[in-house]
Amino acid sequence: MKNNPTPELICKTFVALLADHDYNTLSMNDIASAAFIGRRTCYRYFSNKEEIIRAVVDGIGKGLTDELLKAQKMSDKADPLRMVTIFYFRFWEKNLDLIRNFKKARILHYISDEFENIILKVAMDIKYNGTELTDEMLAEVFRSQKYYEFIFKLSGFWRVTVEWCSEEDRRPAEEMSKMVCSFF
Repeated sequence: MKNNPTPELICKTFVALLADHDYNTLSMNDIASAAFIGRRTCYRYFSNKEEIIRAVVDGIGKGLTDELLKAQKMSDKADPLRMVTIFYFRFWEKNLDLIRNFKKARILHYISDEFENIILKVAMDIKYNGTELTDEMLAEVFRSQKYYEFIFKLSGFWRVTVEWCSEEDRRPAEEMSKMVCSFF
């Protein structure tokens, strides 16, 4: 792993460095050094920290999509929301450091700003309610009251996620799932 100059290694190193370094003073050189790669190799993949952040957020979106696809396959037809929320909170349990470090570095907004798009992509990939979502269908939703309801619920869901990830004595994912499902 020491000589593995992959974008994934750079992203993981960046997230880890945020725990102990101020984002504003963290340099690409610091990231390259901590990843045990040359500065030029780091720049071959990313020209700045924002590109690394975007890659991290894209990875989160893909990882969350993969987890929710698993949930959909295992879903109990009687209570699919429960299964999806359990997998959702388990996913974030595995990514606590990312949330905590982004929050500490005051860059959590990069995920927050993309959260709606991530969830829409998940919905498209898992074929929401068994229906393939088309651009036309989404355009219709965006013009309706349902869109505002979606944003309202999603914002609450995200805030619950951030607070839960910030807690030292966190409830288990299953308990969080039960609580969140009771909101709906």
